[in-house]
Amino acid sequence: MLRLSPAWVVRRRPTLGVDDVGVGIRVTSKPWFGPKRYLGWGWRIVSWEGRLASAVFVLLMVGSAMVGGNSRLVPMAGLLVLFLVIVLLTGDPPGGPSSAPGPQDRTQ
Repeated sequence: MLRLSPAWVVRRRPTLGVDDVGVGIRVTSKPWFGPKRYLGWGWRIVSWEGRLASAVFVLLMVGSAMVGGNSRLVPMAGLLVLFLVIVLLTGDPPGGPSSAPGPQDRTQ
């Protein structure tokens, strides 16, 4: 049976990665980070791998802040850039409430 979706349902085009911000390939089979659903614009954690990567990032930032002394800004900036690269390579395109797939998009 052919199911037609309502005209107001917006379909997202399929992507391989974060092509909206310049990276074209997601290097993981499933996304670790996805578009935000509710407030703002950016990513949210969607898998346990994303939670682990975020926890390691937070622990490294706290450790760098405690040990770094006066020169802690450079290592912290490097960690931030590294985490952003990880998010770009393992996540879907960033977005906000209008770009996140709703329940009606997942029912096929």
